[in-house]
Order: sequence, then structure tokens, then C-alpha cells
Amino acid sequence: MSDDFRPDPDALLRAVEKEGKGKLKIFFGMAAGVGKTYSMLTEARRKQVDGVDVVIGWLESHQRADTEELATVFETVARKRLDYRGHSLEEMDLDAVLARKPALVLVDELAHTNVPGARNQKRYQDVLELIAKGIDVFTTVNVQHLESFADTVEEIAGVSIHERVPDSIFDAADQVVLIDISPEELLKRLTEGKVYLGDMARSAAENFFKKSTLTALREMSLRHTALLVDHQLASYARESGRESPARSGERLLVAISPSPNSAHLIRWARQRAFSLKAEWTALYVETGRPSDAPAQESLRKNMNLARQLGAAVVTIPSEDVAGTVLRYARTNNVSQIVLGKSGLLSRPRLLGGRSVTDRILAGSGDIDVTVVQEQGTTVTHMPMRLAAVLRSQGATFAVSLALVAFVTLINLLALPEVGYHTVSILYLLAVIAISFFATRAAVLASAALSAALWDYFFIPPRFTFAVSKLEDVLMIILYFVTAAAFASLMSRLRTNQRMLRVRERRMMLLYNFSQELSVKQGISEIVQASLEGISRSFGGECVLFLREGDVKIERTARALAPVQVDDKEFGVAQWCFANRMPCGKYTDTLAFAGYHYVPLLTPDSTVGVLGIRLPEGRAWPHDEGQFLQTLGRNLALSIERELLAEENRKNLMARESERLGRVLLNTISHELRTPLTAIKGSVTALMDPGTVEDRDARSALLSEILTATDRLNSIVENLLSMSRLESGMLKLKKSTNDVFDLVSVVADAMRRQSRDHPLSIRVDEEAPLVSLDFILMTQVLTNILVNAVRHTPAGTPVEISVERKGQGVRITVADEGPGVLPEELPHLFDRFFRGRKAGTGGVGLGLSICKGIVEAHGGKITAYINRKGGLSVSIFLPESIVEEPAEAKAAT
Repeated sequence: MSDDFRPDPDALLRAVEKEGKGKLKIFFGMAAGVGKTYSMLTEARRKQVDGVDVVIGWLESHQRADTEELATVFETVARKRLDYRGHSLEEMDLDAVLARKPALVLVDELAHTNVPGARNQKRYQDVLELIAKGIDVFTTVNVQHLESFADTVEEIAGVSIHERVPDSIFDAADQVVLIDISPEELLKRLTEGKVYLGDMARSAAENFFKKSTLTALREMSLRHTALLVDHQLASYARESGRESPARSGERLLVAISPSPNSAHLIRWARQRAFSLKAEWTALYVETGRPSDAPAQESLRKNMNLARQLGAAVVTIPSEDVAGTVLRYARTNNVSQIVLGKSGLLSRPRLLGGRSVTDRILAGSGDIDVTVVQEQGTTVTHMPMRLAAVLRSQGATFAVSLALVAFVTLINLLALPEVGYHTVSILYLLAVIAISFFATRAAVLASAALSAALWDYFFIPPRFTFAVSKLEDVLMIILYFVTAAAFASLMSRLRTNQRMLRVRERRMMLLYNFSQELSVKQGISEIVQASLEGISRSFGGECVLFLREGDVKIERTARALAPVQVDDKEFGVAQWCFANRMPCGKYTDTLAFAGYHYVPLLTPDSTVGVLGIRLPEGRAWPHDEGQFLQTLGRNLALSIERELLAEENRKNLMARESERLGRVLLNTISHELRTPLTAIKGSVTALMDPGTVEDRDARSALLSEILTATDRLNSIVENLLSMSRLESGMLKLKKSTNDVFDLVSVVADAMRRQSRDHPLSIRVDEEAPLVSLDFILMTQVLTNILVNAVRHTPAGTPVEISVERKGQGVRITVADEGPGVLPEELPHLFDRFFRGRKAGTGGVGLGLSICKGIVEAHGGKITAYINRKGGLSVSIFLPESIVEEPAEAKAAT
């Protein structure tokens, strides 16, 4: 297959992304009454007959009898009632439809604006959410509601179009069905009361429903549907690779600004790009000049509109708007630049400067430039422009003129001493000083005024504007050109400095934010650092919800200060998490929320939701959302890194536990098999009649069975004790005991197992009474003695000593064996640890169990190498001595 006929990878990717999503079918018409809703119901009925689960989410019949009758065959999801300004209004209950989860839902009037308080501002957002959950949707829309046609329809019909749908929603539909009738037939329906009733019908006939208007609307709907079909055929060809579709090769660039008129320009560019099948970009050049809150809000809306209509939105910081537009166009092979006409003639610059549009036209070269009349613009004359400049920049103008007047006074006083040529230098110094703080217009005005004052007051003949010498004329011209050039350079320098400060601040914030997160360990530290950093960056209040499970977030918000989040606010954060989209304040989705929420996205998951709320009165700049999402991605990666590290630690622990489990199983199997083998062998021997008659042999075999049984019982006791220690179920049963009795019981039991090891006991003459769990401490001493006997050569003596230490008692078991390596001492009480000098046998649990039991008594167990090279294990039980009553001491 040649490359020309190879399937488009981007198209294949889009097809894969659609998997699991619902299908959207739009019934499209030129106006109300053409039969869109009835056709939608008819098609849905055929689906229902075929076994498809169909429900009505929202239907507007306008009291049309045939429509209402056809709708009765479908289940209707109950509507949701919302209170707004004292009235109870109905909306589609999106949550109820999602809970019902039908295969197909009918949602009439796609362009409808929801009642404030609903989850989404527009009904098309409800439809997108339904599709994202895998539910097919049938809906209706008229041509005047498409965003790119709304301005044209307003001009044709003379009415305002408030309900609008982004063209990108329409273009992304899986199927568009055009419902078309002639204007004459539609007007006949209106007359017969099949469109509207009563006053609504009369009003429609007098305004919107005119034959000329309907004819224009029909032409637009037919043409747009034809273009849409053409696009779909081209898309199908790219996806299938059957043929190489014809491409226009056009790339459009529309220059936008905070002006409200840019919205019309964006819609015009979208229509043009759609007709040419061209990619298009909306470019905003950020000059660095400060703008007020309304201008920022207008710019944000213009950028959102461009995104909704399918444009790639690009922001470039630069003081030279025209040069930046041309450079971007040439760098990205733009074939056509779209500009607003108002910049061509209606905005003359002070002192004859050319407008941005003029400069782009002059430097466009082989790039086509389309100049569009911006909607609602009017020609503004020079005096009005100058007055506006003076009003907006009055402070700098006043200071500049005052400084020029002050220098003039000084020059008048110094004129006899310095001459009129030197006066120009003082004026130039004043203009240079003004350029450091004033605007370009103020500097140019100061230069012009100072030149005029120099001519009038100082250049002969004085007190006239006449100049007698040619060199003086040239000096005036040179003076003004120098001042103007310096003003331009200083203005550009200050603008660049402002933009550099903004970019430097952003880069430093991002760098510091990333650095802080990179050195933090643990989720809590990362969350704390991120909340502090984002709060400093935006000057607002931040909250954070982390993921809890796969489909929900934590109910409690994490914040720098305690914050209460009600159920409605939490629901907004949960929606943001589930849909992986920004929502809440400053957006059109769940705009009633108190916070602006962005999902913390990683390449394959969502780890949480970040919310921010700015102080009242502060606008949300157009680029703050993108910067917040950038910080959010850094935060998400840090959280995911920590979650993966925690999961890795758990996996390592699981693998280590599994390994230790296998070791334990193998060791226990061996340890259990040894005494069991001894018991089985002894019992088998006892079954021999000859052995039964041999008294000495019988006694030896029974002794062997008893020893093996003790060993087996010790293993089982150790395992049970370890289980109780790990589960926290170990309960002490303390009682008053004689420590000599404790040691004697253990020594007697051990003598059967340690016949080859001399065992000695050394106890203080006044053996105190102690409070402890006799059975558990017996197990502790037994384990220590078994450990000493097992890992020392035969004949090695073992000593048990008991001494009083204050109100506590110390019990020490010492041997004279090979001991252990110094570096092994800290690990002797770890589970499953065995020293390199250890002998065969043993599970490696004995000393670990001893530590647990001693610590449960509030004591401490230690091990050290004694003076004879062997190992000593010391047990100290503080506050364990029980003082005898005075009567008992006297009797003794």
C-alpha cells in the first residue's frame, strides 16, 4: 500500500477514542415547526420496535397534538424542579437519566440554556456527558442556533440569538438528518396552528417567520449540511485509506483581542475554515500592557469561543503585534490571515502612526489577508481618540507636562548664562527622564511641547514660531526625532520588561513548585507543599481531594486551614474527577460552585482534584486556567510517583513476606519432621515384642519420645505465640511468683534436652517475689536455653543468673560457646534471622518471640558477647518485684 492511501493515524486514534462512547444523532432544520421533533420520535419508535431501550429525557411538544400522541409510547424520565427567582422551573434530570442508563435517550432542543443551579449551563453539555457514559442520544437543533451562523441570522432576521451551540458539537455528530420543507409549507403550518398557538404564532409571523428570512435560513441549512456531508466523506476516505482525499492546503489564522467584536471575527473565520476544509488558529499577541477585569473576562470568553468552534488557540508575548502575527503566519505556513476591519481606518494612531491592520497588509507578501467588518464597530475620529487617551493616561500626562514647564522656567532663568543651544540639551534630558515612567504618547507629547517652547521662548527671533537660521530648523528636527526615537525604544523596553517579569515569575513559580515537590516524601508533605505553592502563586484559597479507590475521591478536603465542603460542592469536585474536565467557578459547567476545579491528570489516571477560589472582585485571567493545569500536572505526577513508590514498597514487602513464608514453611516442615520421625521410630521399636521385654531399651525409647514431644510442643508454642504477637491478641496473666521457682522449672525441663551441657543456676540469696506471666516467661527462658544448647558445642556450660536491680529483676542466660559476630548482634531478635555461626536446626523465631513477650511485660531484652567469648542474653523486668508484707518477713 502506498503512503498516499495509508489510513490516517490521527483518524484511527479518534476512532479508538470513540469506542465505548454513545452515538449522537442530530435532527437539523431551518426553523421551528419543520418537523424535527416528530421525525426524532418516529425514528426512535422504529428503534424501540427493534428492541432498543428508549426513554425521553426532555421533550418540548409546544402543544402539538400529533407530537404528544407519538410521545406516549415512550418512558419519560421525571423532570427536575429548580427554584429560580421565586419561580419553580423544570429541567432535564441528568442524574436520573444516567442512573436509568437507557440505550437511547431523546433530548429535544440542544441549544437550550439550563436554569441556574443545574449542573451544566447548556443542554449540549448534558448531551456530551450522556454520550461519554455510553448512552446514544437523539436531539434537535435549528440552523440559527449554530454559533458560527448566529451573527448572520441576527442580521437577516433582526432578532437576537441567545441560545447557541458550538459548531464542534454539530461537526462531531455521528449522523445529521436534515428535515427540510419549503418556506411556503412552513408558513402554512404556522397559519394552521401546527407550529405555535395564539399570541406566539402572531408574534412569529410578524417577526421571524417571514418568507425572505425563511428562504435565507433554508439556504444556509442546505449549504451547511452539504458541506458537512463533504467533510464526512473526506473523513471516511482518510480512515479507510481507499482514496486520497482532496485537501485544500489552506491554513487560516485569525488575530483576536479582548475586544467583544473578536467574537464575530472568530465565527466568520470558523465558517471560512469549514468551507475550505482548512485548519485554523486563533492567535492572541500579549503585549504586556495591564488590562482591567472586564477586558480579561472578554478575552477569556473569546478564547473559549475559539476553542469551542475547533480552533487551536495560541498566545505569544510580544510588544510588536503586527510583526508577531506575520512571523507566526510564515513559520506555520498560514495561507490566509483574518483581521478585523475596524483596525484599518477607524483607529488612527497618534501622530500619524499606522494601525496593526495597515502594517500586516503592508508586510503580508504572498499571504492572503482578509479584512472583515467587525460587528457593531463605528469610525472613531481623532479628537475622540485623543480625549480617550488623555482620560486614561491623565496622570502621566500631567506629570510630564509639569516637568516640561519646570524645565522651561529653569531655562528662562539660565538663558543669559548658557545660551539657547544649551537649552535644547536640558529639554532633551527632561524628555529622557519622562520616558522612564510615562507612556509613549506622553513622551511624544512632551517632546512636541518642549520643541515648541524652545522655538517660541529661546530661538531667535524670540516669542515667535519663526526660525531665522537653517541650522536651528535642523536642530529642532533632530531634537524631535531623537526624543521620539528614544521614547519608542524606552516604551518597547518597558513593555518587554513587563512581559519578561511575567514570564520570569511564571517560570520561577513553576521551577520552585517542581523543586519543592521533588524533595518531599510522603503524600501529606507533597499535598502541604503544593497547597502552599499554589496559594502563593494565585493569591487564593486552595483545596485538594485525593483519589479514594478507582471511582471516587476523599470526602474530606485537604487545605491549609480547616474548610467545610458541603455536599453540593463535593458533588462538583466528584464530577470533575469522574469526567476529567475542569468545572465549577469561571467555567460553563457547574458554574454555581464556590471553587474552580481542575483534575489532577496523569497519562493513565486521575489522582485527585484541585480547587481554587480567588478573592471577591478579582477577575480570572485568560491564561490562569492553563497555568493552573500545568501546576496540576506537576502535582499529579508527584502524587503518582509517591503512590507508585508506596505500591512498590508494598510489593517488596509482599515478595519478602512470600519469601519468608516459603522459608518458614520449609524450616517448619524440617523442624516438625525431626521430632515426628523420632516419635515414630520410638513407637515402632516399642511395638517389637523383644523391646517390650527389655526394660532399659523401653525406658530409653520412652525418654526419646518425651524429648521429641517437648521439642514438638515448643515449636507449636512458638508459632502460636508469634501469631498472637502479630495480631495483638497476646494477653498477659500476671501473678506473684518466686523467681527461683521459675528458673527451677525451666532448668528441670531443659535437663532432658541438655544432658551434654552442664547447667548452673545462680540466684540472689534473698530471691524476691516478682509479678509476671509465669507460662509466657517460662517459654522465654526455654527458648533462650534451647538456643544456647543448640548453637554451642557439647560440654559447653550454660549459666542462669538472677539479680535484683532496684524495683526490677534481671535474668541472664550465658554460655561459653563460639558466640556471634559483632555485626549480627542488632539482628538477633529479628524474625527468621540465623547467624553464620549458628548450628543446624531452629526456625529463627525463638528470640523474636522472646522480645515480644518481654516487651509486653514492659521489659527489655538485650544480647552481648561476654568475657568468655560466648553469648549472654539478659532480660530486665522493671517494677516487677512484689514486696512481702511485714508480717510475712517477721514470720520468716
